[in-house]
Amino acid sequence: MSQSPQRIIEMAVANAGKKVVNHIAWMLFVGYLSIAAIGWFTSDKDDTDGHKRSNMVLRTDYGTGCQYLESHTGVLTPRMSADGKHTGCKVVSK
Repeated sequence: MSQSPQRIIEMAVANAGKKVVNHIAWMLFVGYLSIAAIGWFTSDKDDTDGHKRSNMVLRTDYGTGCQYLESHTGVLTPRMSADGKHTGCKVVSK
């Protein structure tokens, strides 16, 4: 069974279009994974974080050296050491 030249061209164009769409979809997928991986490895963790991001920001009073934790809502709380003392405070000599 012989196909007409027009039908052969239509099938070739349709197959080429499918390949292009498939290629673009794979490139978008790989690009998304690359951006996600970069974000995962370059997250801005600080020493208040354990295995995952705490969503707290470490703030230091430059006058006293005392450290505070700032929540995502902007609330500050003193950063305490294991023995219950305010962390980072400089000893003020008189």
